[in-house]
Amino acid sequence: MRDTGYDAQAPIIERRASGYYFRGANDLQNASYIDMSGAFAAGGLYSTTRDLAIWENALFGGTVLSPNSLKKMIAPYKSGYALGLRIRTVRGHRSIWHNGAIVGFNAAMAYYPDERISVIVLSNVDGLAPAELESNIAQVALRERVVLPSERKAIALAPRVLDRYVGRYSLENDVFIEVKRDRNRLFAQVTGQGPAEIFPEAERKFFAKVVDAQFRFEVDAVTGHSMSVVLHQAGRDIPAPRVSDSSSNR
Repeated sequence: MRDTGYDAQAPIIERRASGYYFRGANDLQNASYIDMSGAFAAGGLYSTTRDLAIWENALFGGTVLSPNSLKKMIAPYKSGYALGLRIRTVRGHRSIWHNGAIVGFNAAMAYYPDERISVIVLSNVDGLAPAELESNIAQVALRERVVLPSERKAIALAPRVLDRYVGRYSLENDVFIEVKRDRNRLFAQVTGQGPAEIFPEAERKFFAKVVDAQFRFEVDAVTGHSMSVVLHQAGRDIPAPRVSDSSSNR
């Protein structure tokens, strides 16, 4: 690993990337300054996909840890979290993964132990693209079909059907999804983000266009009103129970 280390502002590091963010849809800006040496283990590493592939092969190939230590490291303890790694099953495939983000930079890494596949995506632009790309690349590597956002087709649903899904849903860690109707359109707003229209592709299934995300509403068999919504994004299914009603514009 020749291109990996703890970042600091003073040293001249060949080919070091600068961080950016989008202000609006197309206005790319320099990210705010941050002293990376202060981030240390919480985001201060710099690396390349090549070096990280070497690391993945060494870690899961038994070079770094003994088999017993590696087993302990990847054993999930709480909510799928192990010792510095997250463990999940994606479409029947075990995945050991973790994403990272700091001002102007985002990263996504996942290892599929049964298939011995590593997927590593690094970005020097803020946003969710690395996690989305990791999920799609993994699907291709696992010989699964990737459904692109452009392939999804919206259908029309009556306002009374849309009203079944209006409400506030608890996502995770004090993050909520607020679902509102404006005439015959449905909007979802995640805490700290702007509202985004979501489009029906089936009676209980919706998709966003601004990001590659899908919403599946679970309804009460008697009333037909939603009890929860499952957000599918970047290969994860995140259930969010309904906690309250919300308003609609009729």
